[in-house]
Amino acid sequence: MVIGCADSRVCPSYVLGFQPGEAFTIRNVANLVTPVQNGPTETNSALEFAVTTLQVSLNIIRK
Repeated sequence: MVIGCADSRVCPSYVLGFQPGEAFTIRNVANLVTPVQNGPTETNSALEFAVTTLQVSLNIIRK
């Protein structure tokens, strides 16, 4: 799993060396993951889906 910036000039698969489709990628402004206590967000929903439904086991977070 990759959480990256929404900047369209940077492709996470190119930067990190994996092929498209090999990693679950979440992209948002400033690649931020806010605390769940602040309320639901699209990023938190995507994280929950990836871990619980897709059973993603390896998480890569790059700033």
